[in-house]
Amino acid sequence: MKVLLLVVTMLTVASGVTCAKDKKPKKKAKTQERTELSSEQQRKFELVFLEAERQQLAGNHSDAFELYTYALEINPESAVAHYKLSQYYLFLRDEERAERSLKKAVEANPDNLWYKESLAVFYEQHNQPSQAIKVIESMVPLSKDKSELLMELVELYSKNDDHKNAISALDRLEEIEGKSEELSMQKYRIYRYMHEDKLAFAEMEKLAEEYPNDLRYRVLLGDLYLDNGDNDTALRIYKEVEEKDSTNIFAMLSKATYYSKTSQDSLYMDQLTRIVTHPNLEQQVKYNVMRSIIYDAVANNKDTLQMINLIDRTLSSSHPDNDMVEICTRYMVSANVSVDRVKPLLRMMLDNDPENDMARNQLLSYAISENNTESVVALCKPAVEYASTNPLYYYYLGIAYYQQKKEREALEVMKQGLEHIDNSGSVDLIARMFSITGDLYHKFGEDDKAFAAYDSCLVYSPDEVLALNNYAYYLSLHKKNLDKAESMSAKSLEKEPDNATYVDTFAWILFQQGRYVEAKEYIDKAVRLLTEAGEADSQDNANIIEHAGDIYFKAGDVKGALQFWQRALKNGVESKTIKRKIQQRRYLE
Repeated sequence: MKVLLLVVTMLTVASGVTCAKDKKPKKKAKTQERTELSSEQQRKFELVFLEAERQQLAGNHSDAFELYTYALEINPESAVAHYKLSQYYLFLRDEERAERSLKKAVEANPDNLWYKESLAVFYEQHNQPSQAIKVIESMVPLSKDKSELLMELVELYSKNDDHKNAISALDRLEEIEGKSEELSMQKYRIYRYMHEDKLAFAEMEKLAEEYPNDLRYRVLLGDLYLDNGDNDTALRIYKEVEEKDSTNIFAMLSKATYYSKTSQDSLYMDQLTRIVTHPNLEQQVKYNVMRSIIYDAVANNKDTLQMINLIDRTLSSSHPDNDMVEICTRYMVSANVSVDRVKPLLRMMLDNDPENDMARNQLLSYAISENNTESVVALCKPAVEYASTNPLYYYYLGIAYYQQKKEREALEVMKQGLEHIDNSGSVDLIARMFSITGDLYHKFGEDDKAFAAYDSCLVYSPDEVLALNNYAYYLSLHKKNLDKAESMSAKSLEKEPDNATYVDTFAWILFQQGRYVEAKEYIDKAVRLLTEAGEADSQDNANIIEHAGDIYFKAGDVKGALQFWQRALKNGVESKTIKRKIQQRRYLE
């Protein structure tokens, strides 16, 4: 009968391990057996057991189970047979039989640590710590690695609220390993839990005495006194340590904690300043301390002025490394310290490390907000040399050149950027670069390249409104692909329906399509929007006013057309035909 169809692979693996560990009983073990097998019975047992092993390795677990059971009938005191069956009972979740089989395996071979460990694990998993403790205690004298077992006993005794025996286990560990901070701290905590305060502190005193040259333990003892309200004793210990080693960072930090805990704020800040400006402390130590101070200040809204004073003294005391400068600068930026105070630190960082994007980007943001194109160029130009795949620097460098009326330089930067950047950057930023490239190509009369750039832009960002408008308008000027132009212009109006420039573009496309009545409706809206914004008579919008005259003329309103043309001329429109339109009172292309 197949009682087991599927058994986890663990059983097969366990089989190999247990066979290796299950040796023939020693003479002492034989004297404990109640019966002796005849040679015939022994031979029969070995044949059946080996076949059981073979079936288990082959994955025939139901056959293996029946054979192990039969082997146990032949030799009821076989430790390995009991152990093998216990693993099947565990799989079947028959805890009662599993426990009984494990116990019998241990009784039959009390020197086998593998069997005992399995029984101990069973008791731990079934929340029987007292039983697990008995088994593990019996393992300690037999094991070569007593430390691991004793640590497990400490945990089990503690869970079982048997603190006395937990201390005993720790004492035995110390006999093997010697005193250590970890063991002493465990004993300290247990003594404190037992309300044995004298024993608790005596334990730490012993540790400090054991290692008199390791002043960290004296500081640790002081910390324990401080944690338990004995501030005077703690301070005395810290001072003793400082007398022996004036640069002991543990004592210096603990003393700062003492001042903070006793609300001596000025002394607290003085102590922190002493640490981060100390000439004999390593830069990394100072940095770690400052980082902790800053994180604490941000998390607990500490006084910003005190922090700035601390930072000023830190950065002026010696030659701080870039990490220190950066973390201090980050704090000052987050605390909204004046730009004039932050800029020199950012420049210092950039001088020390030209590839520091944090410093460069922060300075760049200041330059952009101040509309300082010279600073933008100075920051972005070297950046494109080492960060050739980052579109940010190409973009802002191109914009700065554009604003400086250096259109050729702007176009070259945008082209260079689009050739070198990868697709991991901001899609919107890459789209805007293509859009600006299209505008620049149009400015230089290379409209085929401009249209190709706009197409690329719209692949990256189909809703880039400026590209949609400009592309549509330039197509209308060439009177080509007007349906495509209308569609793009309409899309830009969906995004920004009250943008006078976009409304003018749509009106002009309708005009080029001969739809003059509709065009008049949209150009009226564009003029109204400009009038409401007080921008109708600016030179920047003179071409829109000229468009209004052209559309009015085609719509049959010659008087209205003349008024708009004259107004456009007065506003300084750049048009080769405006004067002739007025003189001849007719539309001219």
